[in-house]
Amino acid sequence: YTRPQASLNKKLIKLLTRKKTRRWAIKNKRGKGSKIRNQVSIDNRPKHIELRNEVGHWEGDLIIGKGQKSAIGTIVERKSRYTL
Repeated sequence: YTRPQASLNKKLIKLLTRKKTRRWAIKNKRGKGSKIRNQVSIDNRPKHIELRNEVGHWEGDLIIGKGQKSAIGTIVERKSRYTL
């Protein structure tokens, strides 16, 4: 908006709704969530755990709400399905 076109430019700026002389880039809002350090993919789980033959293997999940103002964490034992 602030090109050196002098009087024409000033007239146009007065017509703008917010009377701002600058445009701001629209920022990408995706991917602004928290990052988990040293995360391990679920694909790397050993095969004997997938069979669910023994008790003692736990799986956790975390859901963080909008604006990081709320959170729900769950932990589930894989064989017995006991949930915390």
